[in-house]
Amino acid sequence: MKMSKLPDDVVKTVEQNFPNDMDPQAVLNFLMRKYHSPINVGKDQFVRALLILLRGDVNRLKEYEIIADPRDIINQADKLSSLEYNSFVKPLKCGIFK
Repeated sequence: MKMSKLPDDVVKTVEQNFPNDMDPQAVLNFLMRKYHSPINVGKDQFVRALLILLRGDVNRLKEYEIIADPRDIINQADKLSSLEYNSFVKPLKCGIFK
């Protein structure tokens, strides 16, 4: 069985916003686990919203380890983001945290 990969825009955004050698891989691993968890929203949307909420801070991973309702994550990220991502259906623009 072939595992799906994270969207390219998510990978690029992680690489640009988590510069520490260990940070990008930790974030990518976290997002990949969330991507493959059973959720009731679009997987791409969900990981994009999580990435917005992390705001380039690897220490925030713990805050999102347990998620009761993925729709809440998308709503929180929508409110936090001043950018119009249409609930993160569209790809992220790399470098958004700079």
